Amino acid sequence: AKQTLDFCRSFNGAKVTSDGMRLYSTVGIHPTRCNEISTEVDIISQLDSILADGVSDKTVVAIGECGLDYDRLNFCSKEVQLVGFRKQIDLISKFNLPAFFHNRNTDGDFLKIVTEERHKITAGGVVHSFTGSM
Repeated sequence: AKQTLDFCRSFNGAKVTSDGMRLYSTVGIHPTRCNEISTEVDIISQLDSILADGVSDKTVVAIGECGLDYDRLNFCSKEVQLVGFRKQIDLISKFNLPAFFHNRNTDGDFLKIVTEERHKITAGGVVHSFTGSM
């Protein structure tokens, strides 16, 4: 995530294009990478720091891609994904940023969590990779 912020800032600091194009970033942990949350390194604190840095100059515009992916449990267990998803929703609330959500074959767990945590998701968001039924 830090490298992406650096890239965006480098691009944005270069010669401004005639159309004013700018690059922005999202910051988050994909559900299949949530095992990183359960390591000794406090990834959530690192995300918090990167988000604070990126929000300060409006380079970071959303939190994600975060959510659940039960098609790829071989990368990260359901239990760890559930914990990681809720921790990232807490960051969504703290920074009042839109969410970039990921949802794949979650048997209603994604909808249940988003519904329970709706009060924390005040800036809206986007859901992609949706499968299943409501």
